[in-house]
Amino acid sequence: MILLLIGLLLIIAIHLLPALPAIRGSLVDRLGEKTYRLLFSVVSLLAVILLAMGMGQAEYVPLWGELPFGRDLAPVLMAVSVFLLTVAYVPSNLRRLLRNPMLWAVVFWALSHLLVAGHLAAVMLFGGLGAYALYAIFWRGGRREWQSAEPRAWPWDLLTLVVAGLVYGALLWAHPRLFGVAVL
Repeated sequence: MILLLIGLLLIIAIHLLPALPAIRGSLVDRLGEKTYRLLFSVVSLLAVILLAMGMGQAEYVPLWGELPFGRDLAPVLMAVSVFLLTVAYVPSNLRRLLRNPMLWAVVFWALSHLLVAGHLAAVMLFGGLGAYALYAIFWRGGRREWQSAEPRAWPWDLLTLVVAGLVYGALLWAHPRLFGVAVL
């Protein structure tokens, strides 16, 4: 569980850095913007690797059993999560209208997993990242300001839906192969 905890603390710490303008500014001044971004990405990737290794090595400590409606609700919440994640990256009217879609995607991802995995490592990983996302949304205000771009043509909204559907389908296919758990 130590690797999981280190990975969790590292990913939260690195993502809190932009909320501390003085520290971030100092690092950018010393390293340059490109080097700062590269370092941020490398540390984030290291944190994700530690999270994955930590989950794989974590002792199973049950806290609660699978909730009766968990298996039915989790795929729906994940579909919402994938949709919001897609909205965060595809320039569409949806992106223009929704605030913090990436962070909300993390919240729905975390909640969907907590419904079906009530063991200590899952609560640390999903609960920790979900709690951080809620913190970033409500107390830190999220990284992005309210999107105020001009309206986009409707095909961009359609593209968002198609991409989200394809990503969700790929996740349904890959989940048992990557994590050993069939979703449906």
